[in-house]
Amino acid sequence: GATCGLGEEGHKWAFLFDELELAPENIIQPLVDSMRGGPEDILFKLSLSPYHGDVSICGSHSGAMQMQDYHFINLTTSTKQTGEKFAKELCNNIFKKNGFHNEIETYFSPQKKTKLEITLKSLESKDYSFKDYLIKQRISLSEYGSYSEDNKKPILRKIQNIALLRDFHFKSTDKKVGRRTCSEYYSGFYNLCKQVEYNPRMLIGLMNLLLEKLKTNDNISVSDQIFCLKKSYKSFSSLLATISIESSDTKFTSIFELVESIAEIFMSEIKLGPFNPEPKGTIIFKKESNTGLFDSIGLALNAGALIVDQGSTEEFHDVSELKSIKCRLSYIFAHEYSLLLNKGREIDFSDILSLSGNDQMELL
Repeated sequence: GATCGLGEEGHKWAFLFDELELAPENIIQPLVDSMRGGPEDILFKLSLSPYHGDVSICGSHSGAMQMQDYHFINLTTSTKQTGEKFAKELCNNIFKKNGFHNEIETYFSPQKKTKLEITLKSLESKDYSFKDYLIKQRISLSEYGSYSEDNKKPILRKIQNIALLRDFHFKSTDKKVGRRTCSEYYSGFYNLCKQVEYNPRMLIGLMNLLLEKLKTNDNISVSDQIFCLKKSYKSFSSLLATISIESSDTKFTSIFELVESIAEIFMSEIKLGPFNPEPKGTIIFKKESNTGLFDSIGLALNAGALIVDQGSTEEFHDVSELKSIKCRLSYIFAHEYSLLLNKGREIDFSDILSLSGNDQMELL
């Protein structure tokens, strides 16, 4: 076999090429090309980030073919089901090593449950645009109890989290406590895990912060959960601020400034202006303008600040042509900018850039 010269005839060898995001493209491309064919007793494992500029993973008809020459193992995103299963197993082990042997969810204080009817009525009393929305939908909250799945209940359930966050914003504004306050919507073990994208390194860091709170209390309060989440966010955003943007467009100097601008626009969809039952939150790249910042989008993908929608492309790693993908902000930004923990409607990246820097709209 191919390994006879090493005195290991009959054995398989596996070569791991790790942290290829640090390697130049003229090294990465030959490695990718070598995945096609070759000796069966030699395996290559390439650790690739989502974006690699001009490297073609699967763009050539004569190149390696997925499911024949190679398989993708996607470590960047998870479904809710697989993500929660992984996070629970990992975090349970962390807690057990620190002497806490109960099921991990039991250590987290639950959110205060506010009935949807109360939230909707509270928002209606403050927000004229929401009141107009209800009128257009022919919804009268005085008849809330009579609504069912056959009429208005699906509409109300669809908007419940938007209404919750918007009503919380009005209450926070009335109390003059500003944006630094955070809704309980973001608390709870599974919500916390989702906001760090089920990333093992971030999960371990967050759980260690939470354990420090648990060691001095019977459980982890909602306020302590939010505090630790904010601390994780601050560490992550500081990292993003160190990644500079090299572009003729001088609007942004770092990845953090870019994603912060995106987050503020998405935030305005929920908190500012007229009530919007379908806020934007998914980025597409169909328009020709502002392609000079595409490398910056690639860096944001590699840093985990932006997450590719798996449904938008079969070949997750081959995003040198960004027009083929859709992406969203990492959920780590959600609590800081009052964003939903789910995908939103599409908006083109060029439209985001044209909106960024404009004066924010006032609440009506």
